[in-house]
Amino acid sequence: MFAKKYGPTISLRIASQVLVVVSTAEAAMEVLKTQDRNLSGRIIPDVLRQTIKDYYLVRAHDCNDCWKSLRSLCRTNMFSVKAIGDQSKMRSEKVAEMMGFLEKKQGKVVRVEEVVFTTMFNTMSNILFSKDFLNLNDEHGTAHWLKLALQKTLQSAMTPNVSDLFPILRGLDIQGLRKDYVKHLNEISSFTDKIIDERRERNSTGAMEALVEDTTTFAIFSGDNSGESRATYRQG
Repeated sequence: MFAKKYGPTISLRIASQVLVVVSTAEAAMEVLKTQDRNLSGRIIPDVLRQTIKDYYLVRAHDCNDCWKSLRSLCRTNMFSVKAIGDQSKMRSEKVAEMMGFLEKKQGKVVRVEEVVFTTMFNTMSNILFSKDFLNLNDEHGTAHWLKLALQKTLQSAMTPNVSDLFPILRGLDIQGLRKDYVKHLNEISSFTDKIIDERRERNSTGAMEALVEDTTTFAIFSGDNSGESRATYRQG
């Protein structure tokens, strides 16, 4: 009904932002499959704008050649069909660890969200770094702190911001979202920096396999593949 009245693709302007709405399966196929590169431009929230570098994989400004190279590294090395298949045993082991932990806690109060978060985080850390970073028995320690820090960071980034609608107000940070985001992002960075430094020290011999893996990992997490120390994020 909507498509018949307005057409399969329409645009809505909300202040300075333009939102494109695709309302039919055919148009969606055209956008997502045929014209995906041309229509893949993304809106960067003002909160994130100060902390994004061109060589970030997840938060890149544009789908440029550098972004494509990093994506290719992920596809061929870290998340290829073979790599995912090889990781199936590790994923099963992590689920078994979680179930074993829950069995030991039978009859006691368990923070399920903390247990699931720790299991998922350790699964990803094993994919990227081949080791656990959180402990299931440390329910109110690092896992709890990291989960809260991630939640607060996402909350600051996802909260509707008047600066996105009216760019002239960006310098004022009226809602204080950018300040909160930078604060929580620095907390998380202090955690990931230790991991990255430890990894670099271990692979200081310069093995090519380690170099390729670490270049991809560092770009995903910190945007830093130069070998230099990471700078603290500051409010712009």
